[in-house]
Amino acid sequence: MSAGAPPNPSYRSIFVGVLLAVLLLAAVLRIADIVKLAGAALMFVPARLGLVDVVARDQVIQLDFSASPTPVDFVAAGHYLLYTNNYDLLVINDAVLESDAPPWLSATAASGDAVELELVERGLIPFDTPLARGRPVARLLIPAGGQYSLVHPRRPTQVHVVPDYITDRIGFLTFVSVIEVAIAGVAAFSFTSRRTRARRARAKALASSALSRIETSRKRQAARKDAADEFQEQNIWRPRR
Repeated sequence: MSAGAPPNPSYRSIFVGVLLAVLLLAAVLRIADIVKLAGAALMFVPARLGLVDVVARDQVIQLDFSASPTPVDFVAAGHYLLYTNNYDLLVINDAVLESDAPPWLSATAASGDAVELELVERGLIPFDTPLARGRPVARLLIPAGGQYSLVHPRRPTQVHVVPDYITDRIGFLTFVSVIEVAIAGVAAFSFTSRRTRARRARAKALASSALSRIETSRKRQAARKDAADEFQEQNIWRPRR
């Protein structure tokens, strides 16, 4: 016996399916931003407690790489990371790292002194700031605040330079994140367990109340039956007039 053809999908199911597909595609295309936002959420509380430093919006330097050299003003000395999401620059960076060729990027101070610079081999991690697009490709050591020049391949793209708060502290940041996830997991498990116990207690109380009502009803029915039997027995032996 044939079960017949399946029913035609409704407009609602088609709409929901298309919406889910679009959301999934958007999530895949924006996976880098999602990873960064997740890391920023993990760093929110430690940053407020002063345990870690995070990049502030006013610390982000945006540069136009359509011309070279590119001037850049650094407010303070320290390590800085250069981020980009330009495909050509990412490919060039990976090719230079694989071939041990000279860096594709160089930096000099206003005095003409070269700035210590190293290309970044790692990929994107959750601790990378969401305020800079892409992933880091170079790390610069700025000896003092002032104006510097970056020499690079010309590409019509925007790059970002931010203070480097993560390269030397990846282990500590990972430890803090694991502790946060563990605490959140324990809290979620405890909350879920309490709700489950409370739900089970309510269900048990309702079941007990239902059983009590059933037992009371059964006893009342038994009492009425006994009274009816007694009345019937009395009527059987009562003489007729």
